[in-house]
Amino acid sequence: MYAGRNSMRGSIVPTSVRPIPTSIFSTPSAGCFLTQRRRREVSLMKIETSRFGTIEVSPDQVFTFPMGLLGFAKYKEFVVIDHTEDSPFKWLQSVEEGSLAFIITDPLFFCPNYQIKVRRSELSMLKTIGEDDLVVSVIMTIPENPQDMTANLLAPLIFNMGNRTGMQHVLTNSSYSVKFSVLKEKPANPLPVLADGKRPKAISLS
Repeated sequence: MYAGRNSMRGSIVPTSVRPIPTSIFSTPSAGCFLTQRRRREVSLMKIETSRFGTIEVSPDQVFTFPMGLLGFAKYKEFVVIDHTEDSPFKWLQSVEEGSLAFIITDPLFFCPNYQIKVRRSELSMLKTIGEDDLVVSVIMTIPENPQDMTANLLAPLIFNMGNRTGMQHVLTNSSYSVKFSVLKEKPANPLPVLADGKRPKAISLS
């Protein structure tokens, strides 16, 4: 566990961080767990970061974004780091550039009716796709006044937990905003519960 050296603006200040080896947003991912023996066999990578100091991660914890992110196409590898243990926020930390990190979260946390429909052909860079392996998050912007925080709902991040790949997908013909006001928008009604009692995911494939 590593102490954060720099803080996020506003009241959201990380007191400790740890890489997330198995999931993000408490979504289980089969095949992503590392046994203790496997951890001993894997050579850990050291990453020098401006926010968290030196962190150590296993190659199994790295997500590869073949096309990078919008405006940051040359950076392909990232790890997801807890903000705090119970926080809905995470950090998407670049492996290649220690000063590059994004605040991300599950959009259903503040927009319970958020759902995107994506064609499988649009996710070809994620390779083999199983809908249960997909996790959606969005990039947050948190200014000096946290009441003004916004979320980019128009260009969500899609993670394939099965093979640790990811992409930023820009929605077309969508009413979602790049600056959704998280605390000022009227709360929406959640999506209907499915027949098995579970809530729908934020993504569906066609």
